[in-house]
Amino acid sequence: MLKKMGITSIFLTMLFCFSIVVSAEENQQELTNEEKDYLTETIGFSEEQVQTMPTEDAKMIVEGEGEIVSSFDEIFTFDESNIDEITPFAISTSKLKFSGDVVKVNSTLSGYKAFYAYADFRWLSHPVNNLTDKISVGLPSDLGVYFKTSNGSVVDFYSSTSLYNSSTGGSTLLSSSTKPSKFVVGGGVVSAHDLRVTVNASQNNAGRISQVFYIKNSKGSGKANIAFNYGHQRGTGSVGVSVGGGGFGISLTPTIRTDVREYINSFNY
Repeated sequence: MLKKMGITSIFLTMLFCFSIVVSAEENQQELTNEEKDYLTETIGFSEEQVQTMPTEDAKMIVEGEGEIVSSFDEIFTFDESNIDEITPFAISTSKLKFSGDVVKVNSTLSGYKAFYAYADFRWLSHPVNNLTDKISVGLPSDLGVYFKTSNGSVVDFYSSTSLYNSSTGGSTLLSSSTKPSKFVVGGGVVSAHDLRVTVNASQNNAGRISQVFYIKNSKGSGKANIAFNYGHQRGTGSVGVSVGGGGFGISLTPTIRTDVREYINSFNY
């Protein structure tokens, strides 16, 4: 009798947990057609950008009547020779699509202008070295940028790593985080991305980093720079992070084992 009661309890517990999962999935908000149209037709995002954008971020941009004030879209080539070992038949280079925007949104913080910065990456070929890559978003140290914080960390941050399927146009989320791997308050944020080995020719590693930041109204209006770095690891160790280098609050450090590609852009505030 006790054994039957134990089995029944386990079954009811599993059923309850399953109901919670289903309920959470059902309650997850999706973008309406009107919101999608606003993002593409009014703001100017591509349909692919809207598809890869987290729903919460997309809704925030719609509600904040976003305006793209800076944009970039680059193809970078990386040397894929691994200095720790020779990989037989390995390709010598791999290509990466790296793009992003700075979006001005209506601020909910009195006395400040609000901006949403993000960058997306997608490998266009399978990198030989599938280790932990990093992305940094660096802002000028003297701009006086403000980040909201909570419990000792920056908030309004998001990063994700996924596998993009070029055959279907869909992505499989591998991991995500709402905390940066490293940050400098007012200077920038860094995300870490564990690349996945895949033999599927139509699947490629992809990912994203985003951060909301604020600039005081008392700064008036002007232009500022923003630096997007992608660091690809080619051997043992990790992608290094520099603080306060080159006028930006945070950046990535190129080494013999790390290739770093940088795109510096400007935006109006």
